[in-house]
Amino acid sequence: METEEFHKEMQRHKGKTVIVMGVEAHICVEQTVFSLLNRDFNVIILADCIASRSVMDYDYSVKRIERAGGIVDTYESVVYKMLGSSKNPLFKEISKIVK
Repeated sequence: METEEFHKEMQRHKGKTVIVMGVEAHICVEQTVFSLLNRDFNVIILADCIASRSVMDYDYSVKRIERAGGIVDTYESVVYKMLGSSKNPLFKEISKIVK
Protein backbone atom coordinates (compact mmCIF):
# COMPACT_ATOMS: atom_id res chain seq x y z
CA MET A 1 0.00 0.00 0.00
CA GLU A 2 2.96 2.30 0.42
CA THR A 3 3.97 2.33 -3.24
CA GLU A 4 2.48 4.98 -5.47
CA GLU A 5 1.89 2.39 -8.21
CA PHE A 6 -0.31 0.29 -5.92
CA HIS A 7 -2.19 3.37 -4.69
CA LYS A 8 -2.94 4.42 -8.28
CA GLU A 9 -4.19 0.92 -9.05
CA MET A 10 -6.52 1.08 -6.04
CA GLN A 11 -7.85 4.46 -7.20
CA ARG A 12 -8.41 3.10 -10.70
CA HIS A 13 -10.93 0.59 -9.35
CA LYS A 14 -12.88 3.40 -7.68
CA GLY A 15 -13.96 1.21 -4.77
CA LYS A 16 -13.87 2.57 -1.25
CA THR A 17 -14.00 -0.69 0.70
CA VAL A 18 -11.11 -3.13 1.00
CA ILE A 19 -11.33 -6.57 2.59
CA VAL A 20 -8.05 -7.57 4.21
CA MET A 21 -6.77 -10.99 5.23
CA GLY A 22 -3.27 -12.30 5.84
CA VAL A 23 -0.70 -13.44 8.34
CA GLU A 24 1.04 -11.68 11.15
CA ALA A 25 -1.95 -9.55 12.06
CA HIS A 26 0.16 -7.39 14.37
CA ILE A 27 2.66 -6.53 11.62
CA CYS A 28 1.73 -6.84 7.95
CA VAL A 29 -2.05 -6.85 8.29
CA GLU A 30 -2.04 -3.96 10.74
CA GLN A 31 0.31 -1.82 8.66
CA THR A 32 -1.77 -2.43 5.54
CA VAL A 33 -5.00 -1.60 7.36
CA PHE A 34 -3.59 1.63 8.80
CA SER A 35 -2.25 2.68 5.39
CA LEU A 36 -5.65 2.06 3.83
CA LEU A 37 -7.46 3.94 6.59
CA ASN A 38 -5.06 6.86 6.22
CA ARG A 39 -6.00 6.99 2.53
CA ASP A 40 -9.71 7.11 3.43
CA PHE A 41 -10.62 3.55 2.48
CA ASN A 42 -13.21 1.60 4.43
CA VAL A 43 -11.44 -1.49 5.72
CA ILE A 44 -12.88 -4.84 6.73
CA ILE A 45 -10.62 -7.44 8.26
CA LEU A 46 -11.76 -11.02 8.28
CA ALA A 47 -11.04 -12.18 11.83
CA ASP A 48 -11.03 -15.83 10.78
CA CYS A 49 -8.69 -15.13 7.84
CA ILE A 50 -5.87 -13.39 9.71
CA ALA A 51 -3.37 -14.90 12.10
CA SER A 52 -0.39 -14.22 14.32
CA ARG A 53 2.02 -16.65 15.90
CA SER A 54 0.83 -15.52 19.32
CA VAL A 55 -2.77 -15.25 20.48
CA MET A 56 -1.93 -12.08 22.39
CA ASP A 57 -0.48 -10.39 19.28
CA TYR A 58 -3.61 -11.38 17.34
CA ASP A 59 -6.01 -10.15 20.03
CA TYR A 60 -4.30 -6.78 20.50
CA SER A 61 -3.98 -6.23 16.77
CA VAL A 62 -7.69 -6.81 16.19
CA LYS A 63 -8.47 -4.35 19.00
CA ARG A 64 -6.10 -1.71 17.57
CA ILE A 65 -7.57 -2.10 14.09
CA GLU A 66 -11.11 -1.78 15.42
CA ARG A 67 -10.25 1.31 17.50
CA ALA A 68 -8.67 2.89 14.42
CA GLY A 69 -11.90 2.49 12.44
CA GLY A 70 -11.49 -0.89 10.77
CA ILE A 71 -14.46 -3.23 10.70
CA VAL A 72 -13.91 -6.72 12.10
CA ASP A 73 -16.05 -9.43 10.53
CA THR A 74 -15.85 -13.06 9.41
CA TYR A 75 -15.51 -14.40 5.89
CA GLU A 76 -18.89 -16.15 5.93
CA SER A 77 -20.70 -13.05 7.10
CA VAL A 78 -19.04 -10.88 4.45
CA VAL A 79 -19.69 -13.38 1.66
CA TYR A 80 -23.40 -13.51 2.44
CA LYS A 81 -23.58 -9.72 2.80
CA MET A 82 -22.02 -9.42 -0.65
CA LEU A 83 -24.63 -11.80 -2.08
CA GLY A 84 -27.40 -9.68 -0.57
CA SER A 85 -30.05 -12.36 -0.31
CA SER A 86 -30.87 -15.96 -1.10
CA LYS A 87 -32.44 -14.66 -4.34
CA ASN A 88 -28.98 -13.96 -5.73
CA PRO A 89 -28.32 -16.47 -8.57
CA LEU A 90 -24.97 -17.40 -6.98
CA PHE A 91 -26.43 -18.08 -3.53
CA LYS A 92 -26.77 -21.88 -3.84
CA GLU A 93 -23.34 -22.28 -5.41
CA ILE A 94 -21.66 -20.14 -2.75
CA SER A 95 -23.59 -21.90 0.05
CA LYS A 96 -22.15 -25.24 -1.06
CA ILE A 97 -18.63 -23.82 -0.88
CA VAL A 98 -19.15 -22.19 2.51
CA LYS A 99 -20.65 -25.34 4.02
